[in-house]
Amino acid sequence: MRKAVLFILLLHLMCRLDISAATTEEVIDNLRYTLNTETRQATLTANIYKGDVVVPAKITAADGYTYAVTALGDECFAWCSGLTSVVIPKSVTALGDWCFGGCNGLTSVEIPAGVTTMGNWCFSFCSGLTSIEIPAGVTAMGSYCFNGCRNLTAITCRATAVPSAGTSMVTDPSGCVLYVPAESLEAYKTADGWKEFEYVYAIGTAVKIAETGNFKYLINSKTKEAALTCNAYTGDVVVPAYMKTDDGESYKVTALDDECFAWCIGLTSVKIPSSVAEVGDRCFYECGSLTAITCKTTSVPSAGADIIADSSRCALYVPEELLEAYKTADGWKKFSSILAIEGRNNN
Repeated sequence: MRKAVLFILLLHLMCRLDISAATTEEVIDNLRYTLNTETRQATLTANIYKGDVVVPAKITAADGYTYAVTALGDECFAWCSGLTSVVIPKSVTALGDWCFGGCNGLTSVEIPAGVTTMGNWCFSFCSGLTSIEIPAGVTAMGSYCFNGCRNLTAITCRATAVPSAGTSMVTDPSGCVLYVPAESLEAYKTADGWKEFEYVYAIGTAVKIAETGNFKYLINSKTKEAALTCNAYTGDVVVPAYMKTDDGESYKVTALDDECFAWCIGLTSVKIPSSVAEVGDRCFYECGSLTAITCKTTSVPSAGADIIADSSRCALYVPEELLEAYKTADGWKKFSSILAIEGRNNN
């Protein structure tokens, strides 16, 4: 029995030696690799990287052999705050956990078509990223992939077969638009991980998120219309009839999105301009400090059935000629106090 145990331990030790013998570490042109001497494949590993980094598709090691660079390993570029750009070769098929986590100087990155897997926290806390494209060949994505990317407003995923995905891919699912192939649109909306996104559109749709001041909008560059979306609104809010983007383009504000002001506990009043034709479901839901909504539209906007949870503390002010129409209109009729604007002081 003792000999059998010793034999098993010897085999285990020999296996460990074989594994370690098959891999070696090497730094080539300031890039650190783990080399697999059996497969002749290399994985780029963690080091202090900065500036513009170009990862080669192949390297020649000290043993004289050529190795294909097929992966960026776990924490490869993690927290390299001085990193500004990375060129990833087409030979790479995998991006490891925390691969680019915390690279806040990275403003853009092109993921090559050969990549099939992206690890947990892959691009997390990359505050410089505003958009990113996931290639068609990706089949699996980890949890928290883009979590903490506070300026990321657009993700394009070209995979027609929905990749498996972990939880909490982004910090704010309402702050980032997901664009996917048109034929897979409904599949993404119901798939684990992806269904967390509030805005999912077909690739090529002219809709994106824009912010001006404290207002956040979903804008359509074709119709030149905008919908006000959820944000941390407080105090007295006056919704503008038009908004202007940083490039000077003007958009008519025609809608308040679903849950636009929901759970804004510091919100006290809202004035809605005449341009608004639609008010989404749960728009004023659970706004505990909200006492007045003034709607200056010339016709009654369509409204979600659950526009407000408790209207007992909030009065709705509307044009006098539309007073009776509001009292019977879907959504609006939930308000227990509907009054004419004309009878309100300082309106």
